[in-house]
Amino acid sequence: MCISSQLRILNGRTLGDLSGCYTCHKHNGSSSVDYGIVSCDLLNLITNFQVHDHLSDFSDHNLISCRMKRINYKVIIDRNIEVATLPGRLEWDKDLFLRELESGNIQSDLTSFMKDSIVNINSSVSQFNNIIISRARRVLPNFHVENKRNSKKRKWYNASLKTLRSTLTNYGKLLGRNPYDKEYSVAIQHILA
Repeated sequence: MCISSQLRILNGRTLGDLSGCYTCHKHNGSSSVDYGIVSCDLLNLITNFQVHDHLSDFSDHNLISCRMKRINYKVIIDRNIEVATLPGRLEWDKDLFLRELESGNIQSDLTSFMKDSIVNINSSVSQFNNIIISRARRVLPNFHVENKRNSKKRKWYNASLKTLRSTLTNYGKLLGRNPYDKEYSVAIQHILA
């Protein structure tokens, strides 16, 4: 299974566990049932695989670990790409959408896109996005953004009340984690008094 999936077992073949130590210890014997498995591509990056000493108080299995070489990748980010913000709500017509997908225009655009050879991935993605966005604009010509937050300022909710609310919330979380700690319940009672 591992060979057909291009995976390799680290136990018994990697520096740190060349002897193939047992990973499981039961009353009727020991065996290796815990495996470190990596893809063939990562095998040359593994520097060490270790089956740690057995700690019978915690488990009948040994802890296993591996170390890998660090790889430095250089990521190039194109800051000139425009990203459209999504509106809060879109109103669309299903029939119009289906007609647009069946139209010859989008079919011909996608066919020509598929025939073009990919020279630059960024330009190909941009070209595909333009096809999709142009069709979306036909189907969704009018959309509006709904602001979910209430923009009215509450005059009675000042900075001291905000601080008090934050403190009460924090003490409530602490009390939830430690329900038998009297210090937190007394502090909450003091705030509410």
